[in-house]
Amino acid sequence: GGGGGGGGELVVDASKPTTSLQIKLADGTRLVAKFNHAHTVGDVRAFVDAARPAAARVPYVLCTTFPRRTLSDTSATLAAADLLNAVVMQKPV
Repeated sequence: GGGGGGGGELVVDASKPTTSLQIKLADGTRLVAKFNHAHTVGDVRAFVDAARPAAARVPYVLCTTFPRRTLSDTSATLAAADLLNAVVMQKPV
């Protein structure tokens, strides 16, 4: 219930398939977050920005660790980008 506008917070629908993503931030810290398979690379970026507002001020890309691949398509779903249970790295550009 109720609609709260704004806030970039992640809403995970437990009735849909979920995955855990491990996000290694540029400052060395690690975030683990749950996402739906239908969430996008853009949603992951928004999550990082909300979790670390200071880090969001520095231009960065998200990339996979192995094989190294830059996730430039922010509209790609996690399933399509092959990011289910993946480790993602924040890399300043």
